[in-house]
Amino acid sequence: MQSIAALEETWGPAAARMILGNANAVLVGAGCKDPYDLAHWEKLSGVRFEQEEQLDDKGEVTARVPREVPTIPMAQIAALEKGKAIVYGLGPVTIITTPDTWKRRDVRRSLRQAVDLPRETNYAEDDDLTRDESAEQPGQEVHTQ
Repeated sequence: MQSIAALEETWGPAAARMILGNANAVLVGAGCKDPYDLAHWEKLSGVRFEQEEQLDDKGEVTARVPREVPTIPMAQIAALEKGKAIVYGLGPVTIITTPDTWKRRDVRRSLRQAVDLPRETNYAEDDDLTRDESAEQPGQEVHTQ
């Protein structure tokens, strides 16, 4: 899927939630820019705690207070570079480098062979999938010009 919205458009909101909820792993790659999707992935990434220093008027540290921050913030998800992805669901949320499979000889060979595949179907003209039934009403003449 390209986005959560595409998943919801195709399957509906409830089914989209079931698909995402039951997937063993989800990869979020570079290009995610939808604010709803970014908020979803940020929340799913979880939180961590940072020590925030509180300063007095002189700039001296008076206290250190734990502050909750997203593990992977929306801005970082939106800024993923090409060739990177975030893995959700297989242990800790992790940013990985995706392989450049198109550089492999076997993949290049397969892609060259795929170019020779037929681009059209061979449906017969009288096939049920292509027949215009509205033009064939019993007792009606079909006029063409």
